[in-house]
Amino acid sequence: MYDKPKWDSAWALFQAYAKDIPLHFEEEHIKQYQAHLLELAGASGLFLNEFRIPPEEIKQREPQRGPLHFVSTRSTSGAYCDRDYALAKIEALRHYLMAWEIENRKGQPLSDNKDYWSMSDNDIEYLGLKYHIPIVKGGYLDRAGIIEALVKRDNALKSSNTQPGNSIHIGQMVGSAIQQASSGAVMHHNFQQNDKDLLRLLGQITDIQKTADLSPISKSQLTADVGTIESQLTSPHPNSSVITELLRSIKSIFESSAAGSLIAPHVMRAISKYIG
Repeated sequence: MYDKPKWDSAWALFQAYAKDIPLHFEEEHIKQYQAHLLELAGASGLFLNEFRIPPEEIKQREPQRGPLHFVSTRSTSGAYCDRDYALAKIEALRHYLMAWEIENRKGQPLSDNKDYWSMSDNDIEYLGLKYHIPIVKGGYLDRAGIIEALVKRDNALKSSNTQPGNSIHIGQMVGSAIQQASSGAVMHHNFQQNDKDLLRLLGQITDIQKTADLSPISKSQLTADVGTIESQLTSPHPNSSVITELLRSIKSIFESSAAGSLIAPHVMRAISKYIG
């Protein structure tokens, strides 16, 4: 059963622990990690056994014989675990719990503060995960990249609320065209909650992403764009301008990639139908 005061304490202690993993993961560190795991499971009510370090990964080191020729933080005997394996487990648990906390907050904003530069790394990472923004670059938290994406998102939401334009609801349209005479006019498709056609298109885009010859950056951007559109479609009133801009971004990624000419034509036509 979820115990908020207990969870807040256990989560804060684990976050601090995860930031300072020793060079060698010895028996005492294994015990510390397993203890944190038990506290987190008890406070959240989650089943977290899959994140434990299994017995087969805990090895015994034979005592060294003869004089030591260098000073090391590694124990000369006792149990230990491969540090890379332990780090993978710890990071997997941290990201799992971060995602669970986002869901547990039930969509409530972190705060009304838009001064991202003054936020802690934890809060920036939280927002990155919440809005499906790639959070890692070169193995480290991409704080600058997340803030840039958040600012871009805020500007898109702001402009969509102030930009004049004609809104046209399109049902089924075959062999037709829409032209607006006014200079700089913008056509918006009225997206509906859980739009089945658009969700189907997003599934096709995700399938293409898995097999297309795209750069890691392009794949990360596609993941972020698709995730944000999916989030918009859960709203009773999806923001049409935001979805349209994200679809333009997806189309641009496909067109500028080496695999652009190989992308299924019907997928490109479907994207174009929405963005005009």
